[in-house]
Amino acid sequence: RTFGALMLVSADPNRLFDEDDLDFAKHLGRRAAVAVDNARLYREAERRARAALVVQHVADGVLLVNNEGVIRLWNPAAEHITGVPAQDALGRPAAEIFPGWSAIAALGDNTEHRPLTQAVSVNGRELWLSIGAVGFDDGSVYAFRDLTEERTVEALKSDFVSTISHELRTPLAAIYGAALTLRREDVPL
Repeated sequence: RTFGALMLVSADPNRLFDEDDLDFAKHLGRRAAVAVDNARLYREAERRARAALVVQHVADGVLLVNNEGVIRLWNPAAEHITGVPAQDALGRPAAEIFPGWSAIAALGDNTEHRPLTQAVSVNGRELWLSIGAVGFDDGSVYAFRDLTEERTVEALKSDFVSTISHELRTPLAAIYGAALTLRREDVPL
């Protein structure tokens, strides 16, 4: 690859460059090319380190699954949410961690990138996860958020409203019946 050009100039018009000068220029050019290549590699390594730092500290579980369905990345939030340590997840098929993986895996092919909320059994616990995915040539990246507590609160709220509705129906029916009786003109008071 060509990174640039090196030009040797002499202030003395009688000075001609010889074979040793050419060898020196080639040697200098190779060293400069190595330095430029190292700088590019260093910038790329820094960029990847920043991206890895973000993945390590994001609150959502993040996993990278290759095209064979094997987990290649499992961040600390994924450990916390599922209770599965990274050393137990990495290198294993995602279907072993997440029963019913086929429904989740299909999200990697989804071009709408809409998350799916699904009940998942992990380590004998039922979790409600909101899962989104983005596919790429070598696999898919999945991000998931635990909605188990929100789901539980919603179920409690629904049960409470149902119970209150049922409990109030009987007394309200009696009051409604009495009010209708009072409104009748053919019944003396």
